[in-house]
Formats: sequence, structure tokens, C-alpha cells
Amino acid sequence: MTAPRLVVDRAGVARGLLEAGADLAALLRSLPGGAADRPVPGLDWTVGETAAHVVTVVRRSLGDRRRSASPADTHVLNATCLDELAERRPDRLADLLAAEVPVVVGEVLPRFPDDDLPVAFHGGTTTRLLTAYGIMLFDLLVHRRDIAAAVGRDVRLPPGPAALGLQALLELLPAWLDRRAAGPHAPGLDVVLRVAGDRSYRLVVASGTLRVGPADGVEQAAPEVRVDPEHLLLVLCRRVTPDDPHLARLQGFLAPI
Repeated sequence: MTAPRLVVDRAGVARGLLEAGADLAALLRSLPGGAADRPVPGLDWTVGETAAHVVTVVRRSLGDRRRSASPADTHVLNATCLDELAERRPDRLADLLAAEVPVVVGEVLPRFPDDDLPVAFHGGTTTRLLTAYGIMLFDLLVHRRDIAAAVGRDVRLPPGPAALGLQALLELLPAWLDRRAAGPHAPGLDVVLRVAGDRSYRLVVASGTLRVGPADGVEQAAPEVRVDPEHLLLVLCRRVTPDDPHLARLQGFLAPI
């Protein structure tokens, strides 16, 4: 199974970034007074800190070239960037997102027409340009859901952008394998994920490695799991606990994303 190249829809990623940025900004502007200090379920951040984190993620395409050397270092870098951005008011962070996401989409991304251009990414990895922007889309989508949950609102991830964020996450997933949980003596995993409205993927965990690739047209005897892109995305980033045992095992193999 060769290295995956899953994110190919540049126009879809660009459109998704604009829509997700606008949706998150609208949510932040609609929050009640005092919401900035509310804890976000499952995270160590408040609403204000989570929104500020998303701004720092966007700014990594606007001049901040720092990248983490390992998955664990990603959390250190996130904390450093949060310390540097003092703003925590949701309405003001909404203004920053509304101003900066369109710059990323309208000015920065068009400067680099090669979707496969290698770029430095977090966790000590190098990835494709379009994959990196797909991860930004993933951040916008998931953290909007996180913030909504903190104020008791139920927000669904739109299927199309969720599928694009999922594709980006799957491309980078091997770097987030927890090798202590998936060591050479650990039971492996071989599963085909049939994602509704998207593609099918085969994931193999064996001997301390994770391989991801398209499953269509590949003869295999692995068990199949049918799942929608929103649920799988939330499973991979540990926002939900899956009922399916194969997804539960996959989740257990991953370091926090």
C-alpha cells in the first residue's frame, strides 16, 4: 500500500474553508455573555481559548512557520501560540477569523497552484500543500462543534466539508500512531472503512506502523465498517466513543489529535 494521496478537490477545500470560517465566526458572535470562560467538553481549554487556538491555526498560513517536531510537541506549540494571543473575547476572535480566513483562501492558496507541493507540517512530518489546508478545514469544523457543545448547542458537521477534512486527516494519520499501543507485539488491525458519500479506505496497523489507502478495486478479506464522514472524523479525533469494535480499536491506536 503506497502513501495515500486522498485530498484532490482544491475548489472544495477552498470553499469549505470560507464556509467553515464564516460559520464559526457567526457562532462566536451569537454566544451569550460570559461564554468565553466556559470549559469545552473533552478539552483543557475554555471557549475563548479554543477560538483563539483556531485563529493561531489560520495564522500558520499567514507567516507563522513554526511546526512541531512530534505529536506531543504539537500540544506544546499550541500552548505557546495561545500564550502569545491574548484575545479571548469571542466576538473579537470572530472578527479576526472573518478577516483572515478569506486572505488565506483568496491570496495565499492561489500563490501555490501545485496541490502536491511538499510543505513542513506538525509531528515532524512533511505533507502535501492541499492536505495541510484540508487539516485547517478539519480544525475549523471540529472546534466549531467543540464550542457549540460548551454552550449546549448541537452542531452537525456538513457532509461535504467533513469528508474533505477526513481525507486530510487520513493522509496524516500514520504520523499520529501511538507506537506504544501499536508496538510489534500488539494485535494488529486490518479494516475497510466504507464512508457514506465518500470513498472507501483500507487501514492496516501491523508491527508498529499504520498504512492507509483507497480500498476500491483492491481484493481483500478484511472486515468492513460502514460509517458517515462526520462520525469517523469525530472518532479519529476522540470527540466520540464508537460503538463499532473495529473503530474502537483504531481509536485506541492513535495519539491525541
